[in-house]
Amino acid sequence: MTKNNILKEIKAAYRRPYGYFFWPISVLLFLLIAFAILREPIFKHFLSNKITQFNEKYNAEFSYQDITFHGLSSVSLHQITLQEKSAQPLLVADKIDIEIDFWKLLWRRLSIESINIDNCTISMFRNQTLDNFSFLFKGKKEDSEVDTPKKTVAQTVEHLFDMLFDLIPKKLVVNNFNLGYANDIHNINIAIPQLELLDKSFKCKVSVTEFEHKRTIVAEGILDKSNEQASIKLYSDDSLNVDIPWLKYRNNAMVKFDTAYFKLKHKVRDDLKQEVSGIMSAKNMQLYHRRIASDTVLLAEISNDFILNFGDNDIEFDSNSTVILNQLAIHPYIYYSRGPSEQLIMSLNKPLFEASILFNSLPNGLFDNFTGIKVSGQLSYHGYFKMDFATPDSLIFESDLKQRNFKIIKPGSTDFRKINETFEHHIFENDKEVKSIVLGTENPNFLPFEQIPVSLKNAILMSEDGWFFEHGGFSLGAFRESIIANVKTKRFARGGSTISMQLVKNLYLNRNKNIARKVEELLIVWMLERQKITTKERMFEIYVNIIEWGPGIYGASEAARFYFNKEVSALTLEECIYLAAIIPSPKGFLFLFNDDRSFKEYILNYYKLVLLRMVEHEKISQQEADAAIIHVSIVGAAKNLLDNKHDSLVKRHLIKP
Repeated sequence: MTKNNILKEIKAAYRRPYGYFFWPISVLLFLLIAFAILREPIFKHFLSNKITQFNEKYNAEFSYQDITFHGLSSVSLHQITLQEKSAQPLLVADKIDIEIDFWKLLWRRLSIESINIDNCTISMFRNQTLDNFSFLFKGKKEDSEVDTPKKTVAQTVEHLFDMLFDLIPKKLVVNNFNLGYANDIHNINIAIPQLELLDKSFKCKVSVTEFEHKRTIVAEGILDKSNEQASIKLYSDDSLNVDIPWLKYRNNAMVKFDTAYFKLKHKVRDDLKQEVSGIMSAKNMQLYHRRIASDTVLLAEISNDFILNFGDNDIEFDSNSTVILNQLAIHPYIYYSRGPSEQLIMSLNKPLFEASILFNSLPNGLFDNFTGIKVSGQLSYHGYFKMDFATPDSLIFESDLKQRNFKIIKPGSTDFRKINETFEHHIFENDKEVKSIVLGTENPNFLPFEQIPVSLKNAILMSEDGWFFEHGGFSLGAFRESIIANVKTKRFARGGSTISMQLVKNLYLNRNKNIARKVEELLIVWMLERQKITTKERMFEIYVNIIEWGPGIYGASEAARFYFNKEVSALTLEECIYLAAIIPSPKGFLFLFNDDRSFKEYILNYYKLVLLRMVEHEKISQQEADAAIIHVSIVGAAKNLLDNKHDSLVKRHLIKP
């Protein structure tokens, strides 16, 4: 066939119906052939540029001895090292094989198909002055003149999961991987002899050595790149619990469990919201941290089967999610919107259920007062919270734990009924007992309810809890007002505790602040008040006799003598208001006074507020309020502290010398 005939055939092919695809396909084939021929120099040039940029940005030395290519998108690096310049190597590996998705790469999206790693060691060290890994967090910031548009919440989540699952390979083979960390007083090594991810599943043994303690953890799970889901299960290969390394050294904490399971799945819903669902669970978990509890906490089962929905500006914890704590299962709902008006909505509803489920589910070591308690009957709970941060006064807050035929069959470690008897109360500071008080008439300092001056009762009530004798232990109005005040001031400026709650904190709970203390406090208040274990008068009586009223001063009788050198029965209205004023901060009474012993401005305003409340609640007349002299004379032992105010504040560590 002559040259002219060939040209005629090509032109004829182009004129046929499928001829319109001839040239694009030809160009694509040409580019593929060219890429196959030139891929090695192109990849080497691309890789060299990226390594140079990385090294310059992080003051690093990333290097390899050799590179080879296989097919269109596979590369092998040999004898790899990564380190900060002139520092000990952070990473050393004999060989890393990587295969990427060629078609996604054409769209400038890096998606890993497979990874093979041989003899890789990551060695991290730190001493008092040097380390070999922090350089990775000190990279030079790149200047950018282009303002990238702000992503919505949904777009951010979609981007993160696309990036995460792009980096998860379909096939992963690891032979002899070691991760080590050492400093002057601690060392840990994690070794994985072999790991294979095949057909979306994997299983391997992880050897963890911390100091001389060695244990082996089995890890198995699924990494499904195409369906964007992953799961992992951790358990011991022997009868011992799995304990998480590093926590004891770094946080003086401990976490152990028989089995832990984690699952994560991402999908785009029909309404274009991003849905992230999953499971987090652990069996026979042991926890310790001083912020959690003073003792080890035991959990037979804890799990969270969750569904999170992400919109353009909002995040939703779906009420179809299930949180399980031992035997108790709840379905909370949480919604947060960052705009155009910032909002937070939370709700929890638990229809009638056996009360024993709640008390049997309280973790051992976390609710000491209820250990061993046996109850009968049923409970139900309703809670709802809605806050628009632009208009905090519109806050809606509802909370109610109801009971049906509830009874305490057997008390736990604390028998709350003994509050009605004479008993000895022990007071601790910094885990040391500083005082014991007998709460009964055999104690000469004990003040029975009927002997508490009316003015002192009213001053305390108007200052701390005006509706104490009417509410059932909780004041939703006070809670609501405290939340509004804290939102407006953007700090914790006001609490919502009732006298019942303050009494329970002083009487039954230690001074360690942890996440369980508030829940235990609320449960005890509910038991005392709703089950009518004692009277309001007895609660108020104990409260007045045990609360701190100054440095080492407990109870109203001691306070009256310490400040005014008189008995409680002789206190004036102004002196009673003063005693109520220092309840929130009893050790800081020295700050209430100016150098001339007059009250500071905020205490004068406080007096006026308490007097106003007394008038509004018809505790005193307007004439009595107008006649009140807002001044007290400190003539008791407290006078010595005021006379040497500066030295007293320094001694009590309230100011610096």
